[in-house]
Amino acid sequence: MKLNKSQKQFLFEHCYVDAQVLDAAVEPGWMNYFIRCFNWKLEDVKERWSGQKYATLVLEDKDDKEFNYKFTIIFQDNDYMKLLKAGK
Repeated sequence: MKLNKSQKQFLFEHCYVDAQVLDAAVEPGWMNYFIRCFNWKLEDVKERWSGQKYATLVLEDKDDKEFNYKFTIIFQDNDYMKLLKAGK
């Protein structure tokens, strides 16, 4: 599932993605850089034994398809559903 700008912002605002995860320098505009210059996709969404959802988040550089980030996100409470609603 490809994420839109609102969904990307949701992941930043709820601390699922931060500078430490992306190994990024925290300078003005760093979040906008990742929102603008990378395609974000959620892959392999699964449910844990406790009902929590988890997925692989892939950030692929729009200019250099070989350069990407890939990590697992474990959604808390009903954040996965909130993320889906942010996509509408």
